[in-house]
Amino acid sequence: MSPLRTCLIPTIQCVLTEFAEDRDANLKPDEHRAYRRILFFLELCINNYGHRNLDASERAFCEKNYHARGSAQRHFFEMFGPEKLLPELDFFARVYLKRNVFTSERIEAKAPQVVDDLRGWLLERDYVTRQEIEASREVSSRRTKLRNRARRVARLLEERSVTVDPAFFNDRDYIDSDDHPISRVDPGRFWLQVYRSAEPEEIGPLIAPVAATQSLRVGWNVCCALARVQGRWRIVAVDEVYPN
Repeated sequence: MSPLRTCLIPTIQCVLTEFAEDRDANLKPDEHRAYRRILFFLELCINNYGHRNLDASERAFCEKNYHARGSAQRHFFEMFGPEKLLPELDFFARVYLKRNVFTSERIEAKAPQVVDDLRGWLLERDYVTRQEIEASREVSSRRTKLRNRARRVARLLEERSVTVDPAFFNDRDYIDSDDHPISRVDPGRFWLQVYRSAEPEEIGPLIAPVAATQSLRVGWNVCCALARVQGRWRIVAVDEVYPN
């Protein structure tokens, strides 16, 4: 029988807190500090990138709550349960820590062990099922295969982007770099769903090389900045393309 849960509503935030407290009792001080550091970075990762792999209705729910004002605002790990955490664990340990965080080699090396420990703990506590864990591993495997193709597309989009000075644009005509899901794709052009408020707006068509649009798919995310130049939206910077 699983130990008594302390999470009445098992959000990601709640289960990560419970996991940390559970492990604190058996860890040496240096291990305790490493676990806490890794879990802090995991929270940053899930809150910044977890929304990329939501379906349309979940994404709308997430954006509405994130853009709410004051105490009504909620972050990703406060809205969803641990089943949404599972597909992000490998991305966190293999990609996010290496690309997005300045940390020690020890923390990078320790992260996969902590991630595996967390998976096993979630299963042991019945927060997830074995089937959900296997499904998340299949998702991770598919993402790895798509990553090289997405990087190539990002390079093609960057080559077609234009250089502008954001200082010359007002808020209506400039959108800072963020993850924007693709809503439509045609040969040589595509549209993005942009959240500047709780309600999304579709921006486009954005002109792109045909070779890029052949690989793009509705639901993928393009992390980019946009500007309206002479009445037409243009990509002005591309950080990455994320397959969904």
